[in-house]
Amino acid sequence: MKDHLGNAVFGALDYIAYPAGMLLLAPAILRSLGIDRYGIWALASAVLMTGAILASGFGDANIRTIAQARGNLQSTEVIQAVRSTLGIHLVLGFAIGCLCWAAAPALALHTVKTHAELFGDCLWSLRITAAIILLRAIETVCVSTQRAFSRYDTAIQVSVTARVLSLLIAWLMPRYEKHVASVMAATLAVNALALWIQNLQLKRLLGIKRLVPSLQAKTTRRLLGFGTFTWLQAVTGLLFGQVDRLIAGVTLGTSAVAVYTFCTQLSQPIYGIAAAGLHFLFPHLASDAARSSRRALLRPIAGALVANFCFVTASLAILLLYGITILRLWAGPAVAHDSASVLPAAAWSAALSALSVTGSYSMLALDRPRTVTILSILGGISMAAALTLLVPHYGLPGIALSRLLPGTLALLIYLPLAAILMKWPALPNPARQHAVDEDVKAPADLRRCANVLGISVDAIDVEGALSRIDELLQSNRKGYVCAVDVNGVLSALHNCAVADVYEHAALALPDGTPTAWVGRAQGFWKMRAVTGPEIMQQIFCRMQFTGYSHFFYGGKPGVTDELTTTLCRQHPWTKVAGTYTPPFRDLTSDEEAELIATIDQCRPDIIWVGIGAPRQELFMRRMLPRLNTRLMFGVGAAFDFLSGRVRMCPPWMKRAGLHWLHRLTQDPRRLWRRNLRNTAFLWHIALQMTGMRAYKTVTAAHRAEHTTLSMHQTAQQEVRDGAV
Repeated sequence: MKDHLGNAVFGALDYIAYPAGMLLLAPAILRSLGIDRYGIWALASAVLMTGAILASGFGDANIRTIAQARGNLQSTEVIQAVRSTLGIHLVLGFAIGCLCWAAAPALALHTVKTHAELFGDCLWSLRITAAIILLRAIETVCVSTQRAFSRYDTAIQVSVTARVLSLLIAWLMPRYEKHVASVMAATLAVNALALWIQNLQLKRLLGIKRLVPSLQAKTTRRLLGFGTFTWLQAVTGLLFGQVDRLIAGVTLGTSAVAVYTFCTQLSQPIYGIAAAGLHFLFPHLASDAARSSRRALLRPIAGALVANFCFVTASLAILLLYGITILRLWAGPAVAHDSASVLPAAAWSAALSALSVTGSYSMLALDRPRTVTILSILGGISMAAALTLLVPHYGLPGIALSRLLPGTLALLIYLPLAAILMKWPALPNPARQHAVDEDVKAPADLRRCANVLGISVDAIDVEGALSRIDELLQSNRKGYVCAVDVNGVLSALHNCAVADVYEHAALALPDGTPTAWVGRAQGFWKMRAVTGPEIMQQIFCRMQFTGYSHFFYGGKPGVTDELTTTLCRQHPWTKVAGTYTPPFRDLTSDEEAELIATIDQCRPDIIWVGIGAPRQELFMRRMLPRLNTRLMFGVGAAFDFLSGRVRMCPPWMKRAGLHWLHRLTQDPRRLWRRNLRNTAFLWHIALQMTGMRAYKTVTAAHRAEHTTLSMHQTAQQEVRDGAV
């Protein structure tokens, strides 16, 4: 569910980011460019958006084909689908780009006929736009492939960043260079860089070094068979999406167009956010359909439908109650007054269309694009017919009422969907399920690790970490667990001893959202941040760990006593074998002997070390063979958090990667220098992700060998100690 919610958020962000940026920056761009050149830039942007939609119409076909191949465990078919889609989009993007290039002179002449001096600027702006259309068509292949793998975050982050940068360029660049062609050339460079990054991510995801376009016959036929309908649906949306404004302008004048446009723009996000936020349902269902039973399919569809209904209901209520007030603040009292009879119908039409989103994605996932496209075309035709009947009698409200027909017809998608689900097998495909079961039974010792600047970090979430810790404790083998954060990774870059500690760890937790983000960018999309305080808290509250005893090493004077009291009050089954508060320096030989004697007497199962990174990692690596315990955990400031001395980071700040900011506000005097040094992490990660520098690491198998070797050495040492 967390993955689905994350994909929904990123999908909605992909839809919201550019319009929101336009809303905020359009006045500033207008002032920078001037009214005439702003018109040229707006025209180029409109051509770019239209051309990109037409050139990228096979993205959903790519998602469908890849998701099916993944569901059937056919890795070769995945690569063939990507290469064939790349070939289709290259042809389509080149054709539409050439058409735009050829039409540029006539379009420029018509646009600036009263300002002949702007002809060259307009001409080259449109021609550069033609090149950007081709780049967008190729980028769609990268984005749709990552969406098929349910990796919405990495692809959309790059895409949204490129769109926002293009707006910032249009705002700032005219201060030094007024020509719109220069702005579009800079936008072309930004899109080229975004495509390069997306291509690197895609090749890393697929595990290939080169991505060459091709038109493999069988795969291309499958893509065309599905994608032709989705492309027609996109074309239909473009054509019929402008018919109502055209008729409003011809029959009622420009003021009516302005009022109608404000109402539709205010209502459109109901459909847009619902469609973008629920897009994850499409690849999810397409991947699981081949092996799912009727009940397994109904569960995600029903959940998405409930979420769809709740969002639409809430959004519609807000528009109906406060829409006129919003228009008054946004467009002025005159527009708000004239919109009173138009806005309700516009809001209802957007809401009806939005309610069909779940059914449309489900039908696409179940390989029924023809039905979705036919309903879309019928909706457009019915709206056009209603316009001719309603406008003469009702004027502007009649145009808004005509938009209710496409939304109403779109809801009919649930009838064929219900018929398909009724005929769906009640039990999953046995052959397919057997293949999946065999695939799940991977070797238990195989550890999947992300490479974070040469440090192998286990690609797991909290539940995976707890499961692994349970296995380590039950195996009765020695080991230590490290929480690898940004500070620790940077320390390992400059200190081989720290890197060696991480290499030999029984478990290297991704402590911090940036570390998990790097792992997800490398294809481990289920990797999540697992902090030291979080894993410690979970171990104390989970019943599976109640039989183990604990020892606390670290903290300021009095902290371990407070921690013991707090944990025993919250979890009465807690067994604290002992505590030790070390000085703020390395232990002397006598102090080490005292510590070893204390732990030999307590014999704890787990030792929690909270003296800060990388000191605690070096301490665990050096002391583990000499201590009578099973596992050691390096948990940093967890003692302060769990004892109540320091407030825990809110979950939303952690998910947003702002855990560092929460800690900085609590202890700025100590942490500001460390956070300043940690900015170097961004530079090194950029070098690693772009391939400009290689950060080599040992493989998971080597790490397992190192861990086993360390255990054998520890056992031999214990035998020698016993003999002595």
